[in-house]
Amino acid sequence: MATKTNLKKKVVMHKCSCCGTEYITQKGNFLIGDSLLYKQEDSYIPICVVCINKYFNDILKKNNNSYHVAFKTICALTNMYYNNNIVNTLLESDKMSNTFTNYVKLSNLSQYKGKTFNDTVVEDNQLFLDYIELQNKFENSQFKEFTKDEDDKAKLLKSIDQLYDEFSKGKNLELFWGFDYTKEEHVLLETNFQEYLSEYDIKNKVEEELFKSLCQTKLEADKARLVDIGKYEKLTGLWQKTLESANIKPSQQKSDEMSDKQVLGVLIKKWENTRPISEPQKRWADVDGLWKMVVLFIGSLSKMVGLDNKYSEEYEQEIGKYTVQQSEYNSANTTQEKENIEEMFGEF
Repeated sequence: MATKTNLKKKVVMHKCSCCGTEYITQKGNFLIGDSLLYKQEDSYIPICVVCINKYFNDILKKNNNSYHVAFKTICALTNMYYNNNIVNTLLESDKMSNTFTNYVKLSNLSQYKGKTFNDTVVEDNQLFLDYIELQNKFENSQFKEFTKDEDDKAKLLKSIDQLYDEFSKGKNLELFWGFDYTKEEHVLLETNFQEYLSEYDIKNKVEEELFKSLCQTKLEADKARLVDIGKYEKLTGLWQKTLESANIKPSQQKSDEMSDKQVLGVLIKKWENTRPISEPQKRWADVDGLWKMVVLFIGSLSKMVGLDNKYSEEYEQEIGKYTVQQSEYNSANTTQEKENIEEMFGEF
């Protein structure tokens, strides 16, 4: 007689190396990385999502809310790929809940797939080496432009001088931007400022100072990008806060874009409540004569049925302009003639 064997499937629990919590499934509780360090864990990082996000928030607080520093620190600890563009995408989309989880989702895109923090180190080192090479190459140059052709370099310097002279015609660049910048930096600042002027309506001095601060912070961030990543990240954070103060951050423009999609009647009501159109001057009140036609039509109907309203009054005033009134002299002659006829022929 065959005996029935009860085979029980062994359940493998997955334990978080930080808090010690055990999970039945890894999916949803642990993040997937591309590092060979986690090969035995099916590429899952052995720290649960709760602990990683909690540790991320702790690092964020200790580094003056610098998201770039916090992301890079967690990536270094977990051997995950770090890229400034991913962080900037998250900051612009305002998806800052479960922050590191959202970062991992973006880092799994095709252009970043298979990369780890080792690739980040290689890229940072290459940027630094490129910067040192360029610094040595143009160490004695007044304007450090990335070119080998001296003729092109001379043309570029000439164009900088021309732009500087052109900008200086309308304002004193040193007084406007300060005396701590070179001629080339003055040109860059003024060029960016003019681009802002072409896209946004600067209404007062406060808004002007905000846009000036945007240009100056961006310039300093670009200068620090290849030499001091910490300073670059702080300046980038400051630049983003200034965007919010100026109300031109991409996420803040969504409400304005939505208004363009509203029904015309809703927009007209909104405009009339917030910015109503003033009454026109008398000469522009009825340039096409449409209102006069309405008055003559409705006014005549009102008079026919005996209604006394504003249309009948305006109708009488308008008709009065074209009505011939008999003068007193003509009226007296008509009365005398009538009396003479009655004497001759009697009353009618």
